[in-house]
Amino acid sequence: MESSLTSSSSVTVAADGPGLKEYMARAADNFANVELPMGGNIRQMDARHLQITVPKIQILDIWLQPRLAAELITYRDRIEFVSKTDAVSLDGSSHVKQFKLDERFHMDVHIVLRWREDKGASPADAPTSGGAGAAPSTWVIDAAGTISVEVDIPPPFSYAPKSMLQATANAALKATNGLILNSFIDSMAKDYARWAADAAGRRGNEEAELAELRALAVRVLEKYEERLAAGRT
Repeated sequence: MESSLTSSSSVTVAADGPGLKEYMARAADNFANVELPMGGNIRQMDARHLQITVPKIQILDIWLQPRLAAELITYRDRIEFVSKTDAVSLDGSSHVKQFKLDERFHMDVHIVLRWREDKGASPADAPTSGGAGAAPSTWVIDAAGTISVEVDIPPPFSYAPKSMLQATANAALKATNGLILNSFIDSMAKDYARWAADAAGRRGNEEAELAELRALAVRVLEKYEERLAAGRT
């Protein structure tokens, strides 16, 4: 049985362009803070790879939870997650081991994130991120994901009508794909807001420390000049 479905979703954030691009440039670090529902999560493997635990997929009375290694490919205006079957492991209900479904299960995932400035919108239309740099504008993050699954259904499940199995698999895959994209970009938007606020705070602290150092340097210079003047008299 094969099934392949594509879903899309989008979210709007208030951000300055350079700040959002900086966040995306550190995707492997930042996306590891994003949680997914139903036992799903994202963890960093290295600078170019993430481990994604997919939310549980329910097919009849079997539930599956794939865990995949996704390569991050970064472009100027988008990020792509790519995972192939050989980078996927499978957990799930007792049926997984009983019927050796991990040997019968194949899954490919391709997710694309794009960001673009919404020039027709006001920053008031989106949550304030607190980013520094240029004044915040409204940006849209679009996500599109395709999940392709192939399962060699074992008996006795394979005796069920093929149309019923296909419809069940399509419904489960559609729900899972939509759940991943919607929850991911919503969580990512919130994480970006926290990241931007922290970045603004760090810059504020750095500016305060720099101002203090400058004031100290001025005081030291004044003392030095006073001593020079005293030595000449």
